[in-house]
Amino acid sequence: MKLRRILILISILLCFIISALAQQGRISGYVKDIETGEPIPYANVVVKGTDLGDATNVHGRFQVLGIPPGDHTLLVTMMGYKTRERRISIINNQDERIDIELVPTQVKGEEITVTAQESEFKRNVETSTLNLSMKELELTPSFVEQDVFRTLQMTPSVQGKNDFSSALIVRGGSPDENLILLDGMEIYNPYHLGGMFSTFNSKAISNVKFIAGGFPAKYGNRNSSVVAITNREGNSEKKLLFKNSKWADYFNLSKVKGTVSLLTSKILTEGPVGKGSWMLSWRRTYFDKLIDLYYMQKDTEPFGSYYFKDYQGKLIQDITNKDRLTLTGYSGRDFLNFDNTDDTGHRLDLGFDWGNSTIGVKWRHVPNSILHSELGIYKTNYDYDLGLSYGSTDTLQAEEEVQVKSTLEEKLDIHDWTIREKLSYYPTENHSITTGFKIKNLSLDIYSGTDGTAYFDYSQNINIYSTFLQDKWKFSPRLTIQTGLRASKYSKHDRIDVGPRLGVNYQLSDQSIIKGNWGVYNQYIFTQNNEEAIIDIVNVWSAVPEYMNAQTCQHFILGIERRFKSHFKIKLEGYYKPYSNLIVNNPRNNPGLNGDEFISGKGEAWGIEVLAKKERGSLTGWIGYTYSRVNRRVDFNRNGEIEEKQGEVFNSRYDQPHSVNCVLNYKLNSIHSFGLKIKSSTGQPYTPVVGKTFTQSNMGSYRNPYQNIRTIPGPKNSARYPTYFRADISYIADMQLIWGLNGKMKFQVINFTNHWNTLFYLWQHNQSPSKVVDISMFPIIPSIGFEFEL
Repeated sequence: MKLRRILILISILLCFIISALAQQGRISGYVKDIETGEPIPYANVVVKGTDLGDATNVHGRFQVLGIPPGDHTLLVTMMGYKTRERRISIINNQDERIDIELVPTQVKGEEITVTAQESEFKRNVETSTLNLSMKELELTPSFVEQDVFRTLQMTPSVQGKNDFSSALIVRGGSPDENLILLDGMEIYNPYHLGGMFSTFNSKAISNVKFIAGGFPAKYGNRNSSVVAITNREGNSEKKLLFKNSKWADYFNLSKVKGTVSLLTSKILTEGPVGKGSWMLSWRRTYFDKLIDLYYMQKDTEPFGSYYFKDYQGKLIQDITNKDRLTLTGYSGRDFLNFDNTDDTGHRLDLGFDWGNSTIGVKWRHVPNSILHSELGIYKTNYDYDLGLSYGSTDTLQAEEEVQVKSTLEEKLDIHDWTIREKLSYYPTENHSITTGFKIKNLSLDIYSGTDGTAYFDYSQNINIYSTFLQDKWKFSPRLTIQTGLRASKYSKHDRIDVGPRLGVNYQLSDQSIIKGNWGVYNQYIFTQNNEEAIIDIVNVWSAVPEYMNAQTCQHFILGIERRFKSHFKIKLEGYYKPYSNLIVNNPRNNPGLNGDEFISGKGEAWGIEVLAKKERGSLTGWIGYTYSRVNRRVDFNRNGEIEEKQGEVFNSRYDQPHSVNCVLNYKLNSIHSFGLKIKSSTGQPYTPVVGKTFTQSNMGSYRNPYQNIRTIPGPKNSARYPTYFRADISYIADMQLIWGLNGKMKFQVINFTNHWNTLFYLWQHNQSPSKVVDISMFPIIPSIGFEFEL
């Protein structure tokens, strides 16, 4: 009887909801730039005179639900564009599709918005989220050229390994804990030149969404952060070629944009094609050409060369007004060659190349304003190929010289096939449900051999199956809660790993919000790179062995944010990230013992971050301060106890308690702009040398087998390098070039104070007395570049 009453009440409630929905209308569509056809992210779309509205996503899409029947005015606003009003008529239970184009305008004192508009700020549940535009990247001082990762390193949540690395250390997590996505495609080695540059051409980027922690259930299989990069769609409006030809209806060129600096050149082209658009960018360094010129003047042959090149492309076609196909591709590769013969006849030859190639196709289906489907199929490859040969001349074998040669070969190949579906359902204006799945097939092949004999030939083929459910409710004008659950099955394990997620957004006032996130995160692949390494040329990935659990951690985040009418905000966040399982390289690995390469441990990272940011006006930018700690506990001797005296409790190399970041941009007028970037932090920990001792070695003299000396290390990471400090400045001037070209001249100085930042100490213990040499990072480096646009 009780169950019957409950069913009757549920039926009545459903009838009430259906009846209420029938008295409402819905609109959805896209907001675009009228001159380029590019989507405008984070524009505000509001039904005038009501509290109903939405902010466009990175694809420019919006949806407004629960609109009362009748005539209304739709108000669309975005900084840098003229406000647009459009009359709409809503009929009961009608679903309208409306696309809106905005006209760019110049506003005095206007600057670039770094984050979403206020409506996005109020509705977003995720903490630790930052959105960067291409224009924001261009205004930030950088080494040689604008770089996504270098800019992210200036946020309070991120540390860098050193000046030579653009790798992201997010809240104490290693770089392999970051999920790097390019239009949904996973990138495994997102660096060039050992990490000095990221692989992404900033000119081809439309938006970067960075979530430093507490990311929702739709993202998974990484423990620290998400970097979701969206490529430009391409200009589909302007036509430079075939203006009066029939070809103009099928294909055209809208824009050519290029940059030339001291070390790199890049070019971007885009235009309309069919019922869509295309974009293609290319970049190449010419370190090798500069080396050739240098040795040409000396009339000698260069002993080596290095360069990298990459391509990014995107093709979009609207099949119907409800269906769109997007084809995205990326290819980037580094080439390093070295050959040298010394006076004794010894010859060393090195050939090393590595890179990524990805391609993906995505089908977006939007049948109405309450359903949104994205199905993607992606193919990603990452590989490196190292060949090293060493030869010497042996005159003892015969009267004629004999070439003695030894070779070393290493190869890594990763092939990733991924299918992913995301389905979003919006039953009411205060409720959204997102679900989906991801199927990943990953093959890893690693080979090492000497003189044709393999001593390591290893292949893995794994599958990772994931599904998620995400439910977001706005319970009141002030309270929004988002729950989520992600379940993953790793083919090497029998169990299913479950990762619950929870996000809370409580609006204290119109301008103040408190947010909290909690979640459990699992990771099934990791890199074998040693965190002690100064420079990692490539990432050596491996799958979690079947005898070990997945890397697992939790995120606890609480933050409060206050916005002011002057487009200024202050944010305070605290986080705690405990690792219940970490996988690290075993320093006492026995090469003859299988399954001894890695060892499990535990750890934790916690900290407090303060950020003050000004988003509009002549002066924009941010100042951030972070206090954080990162420690590890690993039973290296495997005796079942964690012993601090044995170096099993230690600070991570990424433990830098104090960090201050400052990024400021000043627009003097429509022509001249200035930039300042300052970063200072506690020095990184390192393991000091506390002494030296003689050691026996078969490489020494038989008369004195103890002539070799080795160092005696102190406690692991018990000392610190001096405080890090670096300040960069930049100047940008808009120019009118010849032949109708517009351009910019960019001048910047890296480390303009010429501060000495220690990279590492070199212990020269074979000398008497012993010496310690301090090796530095970047000295003062000026650079200049030119940008042109047709």
